[in-house]
Amino acid sequence: KQWYQRRVAITAGLALGDIWYVVSQKWYDRWNRHVKYDGDHPGPIENHDILLNAEISEVRDEMLENIDFVFVPLECWNFLVKKYGTSTENTAIKRQVIEFGEFSKQLKIDLSGVKIEMVFGEIKMKRILSKS
Repeated sequence: KQWYQRRVAITAGLALGDIWYVVSQKWYDRWNRHVKYDGDHPGPIENHDILLNAEISEVRDEMLENIDFVFVPLECWNFLVKKYGTSTENTAIKRQVIEFGEFSKQLKIDLSGVKIEMVFGEIKMKRILSKS
C-alpha cells in the first residue's frame, strides 16, 4: 500500500503555485529499496549532499533531477517526514511550481528559489523559498 501511495503522489500533476520538496536521490534510493524490497530502514531524510547553502535551502548548481535529487509533492513530503523524520531542521527544501515560456506557457518546479545578489551595482534576484 505504501508503494502505491508513493507512486500516486509522485506522478501527481503540476499546478501553478503548488509546493513541492526536493529530496536527495541518495536518500530516495535507500527509501525505495526499503519499500520495494523490504530492505534496511532508510533513516531520516537527508539533503546535505545536494545543498550549497543550508541556511537558505540553496541547491548546488550542478545538481540534476533524477540523478542527484527528486521532487516530491507536499502530501508525499508530509508522509515521509511523519514516517522517517529529518536529519536536521535544514533538511526541507521547498520549491514552488511556476509558469515559464514567453509564447507557450508551461509549468515547472522552480529549483532555484530566490536569491538576491549585488553585481556591479545592479540587483539581480532569484527565487528561493523558506526552509519549511
